[in-house]
Amino acid sequence: MDIVLNIIHDDRVFNRLPPLLEQCEKYGIKYKVWDACLDKKTVLECITESFRRIIQEVKDNGLREVFIAEDDLMFPSDGSWDYFLKNKPDVYDVYIGGSYLIDNRWKYEPPIVKVNSWVGNHLIVVNESYYDRWLSSKPDGHIDTEQEGKGDFYVCFPYAALQRPSMSANNRTFVNYNAMLETIPEYMYKG
Repeated sequence: MDIVLNIIHDDRVFNRLPPLLEQCEKYGIKYKVWDACLDKKTVLECITESFRRIIQEVKDNGLREVFIAEDDLMFPSDGSWDYFLKNKPDVYDVYIGGSYLIDNRWKYEPPIVKVNSWVGNHLIVVNESYYDRWLSSKPDGHIDTEQEGKGDFYVCFPYAALQRPSMSANNRTFVNYNAMLETIPEYMYKG
């Protein structure tokens, strides 16, 4: 199966997509860019709808899994994408490239960690087993934390994907979530 990375792009933040596409070209990642939904009442509804459109299309086309990224995705090293692919579990509902929820109840050991929830959809793979559950999520919730406790979730460890520091539509300000990981560098895949 050819892997296609479905990238959700908010064209109001013009400087996020070019660095991601450069990384895709460098690492040989096939991709499809989707315009982010911008026509709902709230930012959360727009984010949820952006993911739903992709998942509904792949479900309708009978695809077994879908790779989705937000346009602020960045790979922390040259080997990150391959590490992410190599360690995708055989059985999962959602596989996550990196998370900004760090829970000391979970045992963080390479190459994957089973989690109950996560924060950040900058790189995820949703299995067909989870399409309907994802599609039934509340339209106005945080689509990542909305999944808490609803499936078998695994995060790649160390993290193969981070969010590029930039403007956040959700927070309406510049954010750098990676600052929290700088004190625990073993969380970032260095290849």
